Amino acid sequence: KNFEKNKQKILEYQLQKFNKVWKKAQSQKFYEYWKELHNLPQEIKCLEELHNFPCLNKTVLKEHSNLIFFESSRRYMTVSTGGSSGEPTKFITSRTEKKFEYADTYLGRCKFGIEPLDKTLLIWGHSHLFGSGWRGKLNDNVRTIKDIALNITRVDAYDVSSANLEKIGRQILTGKFQVLIGYSSAVYGLAAFIDANKIPKKREIFRKLKAIIVTAESILPQEISFIEKVFETPVALEYGMAETGVVAYNSPYRIAYDVFWDSFIVRSDKAPENKEVPIFITTLSHKNFPLINYQPGDNIILLKGSNTTSILSFGEVAGRTRDNVNLKTLNGEKKTLSGIYFVHLLKNYKGILILQFYVRKNGSLRIGIVAEKDFNLEKYKKYILADFKKENPDIDMDQITFALIEKTEKTLAGKSPLFIWEK
Repeated sequence: KNFEKNKQKILEYQLQKFNKVWKKAQSQKFYEYWKELHNLPQEIKCLEELHNFPCLNKTVLKEHSNLIFFESSRRYMTVSTGGSSGEPTKFITSRTEKKFEYADTYLGRCKFGIEPLDKTLLIWGHSHLFGSGWRGKLNDNVRTIKDIALNITRVDAYDVSSANLEKIGRQILTGKFQVLIGYSSAVYGLAAFIDANKIPKKREIFRKLKAIIVTAESILPQEISFIEKVFETPVALEYGMAETGVVAYNSPYRIAYDVFWDSFIVRSDKAPENKEVPIFITTLSHKNFPLINYQPGDNIILLKGSNTTSILSFGEVAGRTRDNVNLKTLNGEKKTLSGIYFVHLLKNYKGILILQFYVRKNGSLRIGIVAEKDFNLEKYKKYILADFKKENPDIDMDQITFALIEKTEKTLAGKSPLFIWEK
């Protein structure tokens, strides 16, 4: 009863906060146009009415950038997102917004005992944001100075080769870091490397780590369990994006995200339990340009009994819509398999650090593997194809090939997409 009472208070607070945000937004040229175009109300009487608002996404915002950045003489502070395509989208931000985003971030991290200025090892990319030439070098130097002030050691996330993972592993083994943050794929690859090399006295080495923060890419529950097992440290799941800041955080040893409900309204379409649904985000914090019913392109899995009008907690972030692979059968027909099936099958094999799938126009599938130096590819192929054939005896195995790669292909933002589709 207390939970339901508190939940109702939260929904009432969000409704009140939204109407204030929406009232202010209507004075902006874009939302003035948006309201008239879609016949939107002056205010809403219940949160369910948010379902009637049109979906905002990066494409819409790019098409109407002249209305968003309408005063050519005004200098906007902006944040840029690379996205899966590497095509940047600019969003208005401010120093005040950044302070609120920082507060939300540490509201989530404090669950794990993480404090600002804790000694942090950051496996990250985004060097493209520095620019080129002398200005790029200047921005890089400024970033280095800021990292020193914030107690951050930054290492390259673009390189997930064994040599670089070994280098990062050695840094962790110094025992001086309290927090490890990185792209999900890079952290998983690092855990696989440490596990394969059977690092001794893990408990003693890793005891200073408060948490492993994985972010920017989707991650599977079994990958989370594996990372926690290797590091003997809880995994902190941070869900957010450049244009919103951190939206939700988990609690130690719990694979579920709690939404910062005073900063965001998160909603979705209705769906059965454990089914993926798109996420829609409405910002409630102090933003110069609020995002209302914004769809970043991610899918989430709902928890049992979720109110899809205002989701306070959700399960796994599935990332972009799961890529399905169409493979030819022996009789010439096509069979559609979930891409995640391959991940479950392949990551069970020792010695694999990172995977990437290349789907060609002719429907064939090339599986790229970043692996340990002594990895036996031929032995691996026999194991995988034999296991795969048990489940799919009708598939033409000749269209599945394997290759050892030094590193995965990256987006401009430094992320490793699981699937790359031939254009």
